[in-house]
Amino acid sequence: MRATGVLTFLTVALLAMAAAPAARADVDIDLRAGIYTDGSDGFLGGGVLWDVGQKGSWYANPNLEYVFVDNGDFFTINGDVHYDFKVDAPFAVWGGGGPAIL
Repeated sequence: MRATGVLTFLTVALLAMAAAPAARADVDIDLRAGIYTDGSDGFLGGGVLWDVGQKGSWYANPNLEYVFVDNGDFFTINGDVHYDFKVDAPFAVWGGGGPAIL
């Protein structure tokens, strides 16, 4: 039950962080799922995405992920930023990173 409370708190905090940019720019919701390669553990996550620099180049993407581990709970809180490189469709190439709390 404690993990649910933590996840709820973090979700509310993430949405509050998105409120300020949402007032002045387009904000997209980011949903994700995958597998961590180092432990073969699956994860589900989500976040928000908005322009922070030249339109269409730099993006902020704070997000949360829940990792399905065998014993216990594992969450990540990420403050990511990334740069989108201009390439021809249908490909998207970007690079970035940011601080994380595990």
